[in-house]
Amino acid sequence: MTKTIPEKSSLLDLLGKLAALASSGIVIASLSYDWGFFHAINLSFSDLPTSVTDHIRSALDWAPQLTGAAAVYLVLDLLTRRIEGGRTEGRKPKLLHLRRIRRN
Repeated sequence: MTKTIPEKSSLLDLLGKLAALASSGIVIASLSYDWGFFHAINLSFSDLPTSVTDHIRSALDWAPQLTGAAAVYLVLDLLTRRIEGGRTEGRKPKLLHLRRIRRN
């Protein structure tokens, strides 16, 4: 009788689903971008000899840059939260109150 580890299989299953969702989203975003670009120059997909592979290649061209920008944004957001102590703008203490506390 072999034991299976459900945590690993469910984690791999989740990662597979996330990868499929991310790749589908990237291709949809690439199609939307290409459509907007062609629409801005008054062309349509039927006017140009494009295929799905062209849009996938386009997505692969800009996806690493988008991933890098998202990673930088995430690091900066986490750093800002760390500096602010997890408080939002409405919950931050005002400087006047801090000066009063420091004088005492």
